[in-house]
Formats: sequence, structure tokens, C-alpha cells
Amino acid sequence: MAKRWDPQGKPVGPHERVGRRLFDLPELVGASEAQYYSRVKFTQFWDKQTGEVSLDRLGRANVEPKVRTYLLRRAEAQGGSFRPTRTFEGWAHIKAQDLTNAKYPPSVVIVASPMLKDEGAPEIKENIYHAHIPRPDDVYQLALHLRNLFEDAGSVEQLEGDDNSAGGPWNLLSKLRGLFERMMSAISSTED
Repeated sequence: MAKRWDPQGKPVGPHERVGRRLFDLPELVGASEAQYYSRVKFTQFWDKQTGEVSLDRLGRANVEPKVRTYLLRRAEAQGGSFRPTRTFEGWAHIKAQDLTNAKYPPSVVIVASPMLKDEGAPEIKENIYHAHIPRPDDVYQLALHLRNLFEDAGSVEQLEGDDNSAGGPWNLLSKLRGLFERMMSAISSTED
């Protein structure tokens, strides 16, 4: 049986998958009917307390199942620590080099920052796969920039059994975008 990957505090490699945890967000009354043209709300990338954006190192080249299992318990526990509590919904993940060598500026620095448990603390407080993006001058701009990078080059992995999984609205929107792009391509090629 293969052992779970251990990054041992090494710098984040260019081909590693890094992910941002996605939690359900409180909404205003009536806002649940609002249409979003984005798979992920930018507020998922906005940390109001520290300004740093926490990430999980999900695997060396792909999301590794053993790493995902290790992180899942920690993510669910984190959701329970919020007031009011939030449900962990999955990860938005991307290849590290798509952030550090972004298609459009600015590129983002990812710092490996494993969280080791304190003496007597529960094991769930430890996260050897933790990384973060340091606080920029403008956290709002970074949140928008990250959301765009994750949508252009990343993926959204929802937990099984979630309303938005496989046939949900995010996947439908993605399929509609693809269909629209193919239609526009076909139209432009017939006009030539």
C-alpha cells in the first residue's frame, strides 16, 4: 500500500495542485435566487481577518486521494469552527504554476506553511499541506484576481452528494459556456 505524500515543508512545486477550501456563505434574504455567472464567488478568496489566502497542497501533480482524505476531516472541522457554522463544499484547485506564472499580471507567490499541532492539541489542528498567499496591499483586488485565475485554469471539486455536484448549476454553466464557444466558432468559420 502506497504511503500518503508528505511535502515535509518543501517549497510548493510548479506542478502541484493547490486548492482553496469552499464553504457555504451566508446570503441575504432572496439572494439564493440570484444568478451568478461565475463558478466561485470572489468572497471565497477574501480572508477578512488576516488578508492572507490559505491554500491546501492537494497533490504533486493531481489531487491525490489520500491527501484529500487527510484534508477533508480538517476542512469539515474548520467549517464547524465558524460562527455561524458553515458547511464545507469542496475545493477550487489549480496547478501552482498557473498562479506563480499567471497569464495576466500580477503573478502570485505561494508560500509553503505547514501547520504543526501544539503540545496537547488535537491532531485535527495539524495540516502539513497548508500553504498561503501573503497579504497584498489590496486584498479585494487579490480576491478578484484569484477567482479569475481559478476559473480560467482551475477546477472546482464539489463533495459527493452536494446539490451542485455532477449535474448541478456549476457544471451546467461550464457546459453552456463550451456550447456557446463552439457555436461562435462555427459561426465565425462559416462567415469566412
